[in-house]
Amino acid sequence: MKLKLQNYLDDAFKPYGDSPALKDVKQEMLGNLEERFDDLKTQGLSDEDAYKQAVDSVGDISEIIETLREGKSGETTVEGRKLSGLDFSEADLSGTSLRRANFRGSSLKNSSYVGADLLEADFRGSDLDGVCFDRANLTGAKLSACSLKGSTFNGSILTDAKFRSCDLSRVNFDGADLTDTIFTGSSLKEADFTNAKLLRTNFSQADLNGMSFDGLELIGVIFNSASLTNATFNDAILRDVSLRHTDVRRAIFDGAKIDKLTYAFLKSAKANLNKVTII
Repeated sequence: MKLKLQNYLDDAFKPYGDSPALKDVKQEMLGNLEERFDDLKTQGLSDEDAYKQAVDSVGDISEIIETLREGKSGETTVEGRKLSGLDFSEADLSGTSLRRANFRGSSLKNSSYVGADLLEADFRGSDLDGVCFDRANLTGAKLSACSLKGSTFNGSILTDAKFRSCDLSRVNFDGADLTDTIFTGSSLKEADFTNAKLLRTNFSQADLNGMSFDGLELIGVIFNSASLTNATFNDAILRDVSLRHTDVRRAIFDGAKIDKLTYAFLKSAKANLNKVTII
């Protein structure tokens, strides 16, 4: 009977080609169908009844099958479709167009979306540990309440993306565009912001203890009520940075260049500014 489930998916996918990305998605669907079939069998259903109910229960998955297609450019498109609650762990969807796709509550652990178009995609509440989002377009993406431990966003566009209350431990943002990105209430222990663009980035209430912003230019960045113990801003440039209700006494600013207003606030907050330059 499980061969029958395989044949069902093979027939459903046949019109859409045989790209690696489609194979990954089909494999995930097969696993879900087999699990559903086994559950129904344990409830006492016959093979035929369990098969029929498993196929009938696919719901949103049937929409994915109908809309997955091999585009003229060779990229798989699932724009605006609901992919929530599915298991995409270790899948390779690099280069796919997944604009406005809904992944809420899904598992994408150790999967790859290198160069994917994920504009305004919704990942809220998902397991994104170890995911590779390098060079992906995540403009306006919703990633709140996610676990992203060890994930990478090297060279990604994260303009206006939202990471509220996330675990971003050991995440790599090397070269990422973080313009207007929101990290409020998130943990960023051992995260890497090397070469990142920090323009109006919001770190309010975030755990940034021990973080390095060395050599970066921070313009309009918000650190209100953030934890900055042992955070370093060595040789960084700070302009219009907001640090209201933030303890900056153990942050390190050696060699930093700081505009007059930001300097005045840091001085009033008793930061050590002996080695900074006012600009």
